[in-house]
Amino acid sequence: MRSGNNATGSVPRYLQYVVMSVSGYGDQQTSEKNYPGVITGQVMGGILNGRSITVALRKTLTNQRVSKVADLRNEDMLTHTPLGGYLALEGVRAENGQITAQWLNRMGAPDTEVRSGMPMQISPVYDKDGNVRRFKDNGATVYNCQILRLSESQTAANLQDFRSQLAAVIEDNGAAMVTLVPDQLENSEPGHLQRKSIMAVRGWRNAERVTVNDAVDQFTARYGKDLLQPYVGAGAKIDITPMEVVRINARVCASIDSGGKTAVPLSRYLTGGLGGRIEVALRRTGKDTSEKMQQAFLAQAHQNAKESFAVAGWKGVWNSDIGRFFESAGIQLPRMPKFGFAVSTGFLGRHFSGEGEPFLNKVRPLTSVLPRDAVPTPSDLDAHGRFHRSIYDATLRMAELLPESPSAKGGITATEAQFGVSNQQQNGVSDDMAFGGSDSKEASKNDATVNELPGGPELYNF
Repeated sequence: MRSGNNATGSVPRYLQYVVMSVSGYGDQQTSEKNYPGVITGQVMGGILNGRSITVALRKTLTNQRVSKVADLRNEDMLTHTPLGGYLALEGVRAENGQITAQWLNRMGAPDTEVRSGMPMQISPVYDKDGNVRRFKDNGATVYNCQILRLSESQTAANLQDFRSQLAAVIEDNGAAMVTLVPDQLENSEPGHLQRKSIMAVRGWRNAERVTVNDAVDQFTARYGKDLLQPYVGAGAKIDITPMEVVRINARVCASIDSGGKTAVPLSRYLTGGLGGRIEVALRRTGKDTSEKMQQAFLAQAHQNAKESFAVAGWKGVWNSDIGRFFESAGIQLPRMPKFGFAVSTGFLGRHFSGEGEPFLNKVRPLTSVLPRDAVPTPSDLDAHGRFHRSIYDATLRMAELLPESPSAKGGITATEAQFGVSNQQQNGVSDDMAFGGSDSKEASKNDATVNELPGGPELYNF
């Protein structure tokens, strides 16, 4: 089944999600391991964006009830997806010249409103008192989706231009991400200006939208004197990225809160811990360096951190424990907020009348998640690469500063911890925020060749 459009040489061996616009169905049986029929379509977003591929659905013990190609073509089925409609494929595998998926989901009809291949963040909405905002009808957490329109970003030359440009963006979009980019980005010494990203939102007052001028005044009053002026005075650039804030349907929010499989996979928008990224860096440095780092960490770690390490390795340790370990050597790791941005393709809906603000119905993340300050902008196109390099470089520096054979204190050695001497052991514990966004042993194995590079160049093609 190899063809010009479907050759798998440049396709990663495993992708968690692929979203496509269906252009055709075929009846052929590609393999005894696959269900009859194939789907052809154009990929929307991610590293395969714009590519036409043909996909078969492989048979597994767990997906015997998954919708088949015949179901998608059948107008009487709920999963019916006509040509031009949208599907999300899960567990996509490329091997032996063929692309297969383990699951598929109907995402929308041909006329569905789509936001394709844009950085998106899914996160709860908080009131001014710091409490999570909830829907009155079902008590579910109110989640919003922030969508960055990077292709429409602009750069302000000075504060006067910044004010007028920000006003225009807020008037058209309701919100913006303002990014302050110093002239020496690679300098991480204490006291040096670091890149900063701030959200500017128009907001509401007394159930009415505030005026654009009021919104800009509030933003500059809050950040002008202590942040904007010092950065601009030091030669920093100001990038302004339009941001669309879309509420998520109350019913979908309830399903997110329940923790089950949902049309909006919140876990895929969590940045994850520093430990998982350090673990990847250590795999590239070799066994001796890894062992030396583990022993040094365990020699000074709190007992709770040691127990967590014994269960899941570095990725089981809290950011605060890892941060203190590196700070003891004068090394500062990147800040890791809880929620971040992943290049995603989302599908919007409206109420039955077709009026009012759109809301997010379904979304699929197509890259791993990045903290807000690591999302590339016009004045800082290498932000994502620098973020990963900073962790890798910090790991190397830390290893160089450590003695060759530190003694482990507290009755547990690095080797014992690595092989899980605790009663829980590892038993399939996986990093849900692995660099490739994969959540299976197969995925972590197959993603290794692509994702262990610090910048992951193709994965982060914002």
